[in-house]
Amino acid sequence: MEKIIFFPDKKLLTKSILALSTWTFFILIIALFLQIVIPLDGHRSSTEVAMTLWPITIGVIVVLWIISVPMIFVWFKNLKYEISPERITIHKGIISRNEQNIPFKAITDFSYHLSPYDRLLGIGSLRIQTAGQSPTSTGFEGIFHGLTNGPELLEELRQRVKENQLKVSISNHEKDLSEREILNKILAELVSIKEILKSK
Repeated sequence: MEKIIFFPDKKLLTKSILALSTWTFFILIIALFLQIVIPLDGHRSSTEVAMTLWPITIGVIVVLWIISVPMIFVWFKNLKYEISPERITIHKGIISRNEQNIPFKAITDFSYHLSPYDRLLGIGSLRIQTAGQSPTSTGFEGIFHGLTNGPELLEELRQRVKENQLKVSISNHEKDLSEREILNKILAELVSIKEILKSK
């Protein structure tokens, strides 16, 4: 089996910008709600609230975009996936680069996830489940984001897991056989020593 190297689709950038736009929309809705609710107490007029509330809201949105957009682009640029005969490797990071290795022998299953934005853009995420406890907050050992060929990749990876498990099973069987052969030779030597001792 050859090594496969691939990158997420550029639609993942669009998805991230759409998610950021959604957060911006919610901030505006909250500000609008506060614009309506605060003047109801009678101490401040709607104009006074607007003069304080909207500059703060716009400032928060501008800072959010100034910080988030470069981080999204750097994260996307650093995201790379490798599938080798024995393991899956995910290269990621924003400030520092991380390399996450997941051996096929530890993988229990995969799940293919489509968020509303994924369905809109025609991409998906493949989540990798392992036998050990996942160190991530998502509950998955690793995630391939921004896949356009998710179902096909899912089948390919499941096939590789089966082949790897078969190799491990054969290797364990051969190890058991070799250990049995060694024990049989030791037993034969002990029997011959016993025969020699009896004849003396």
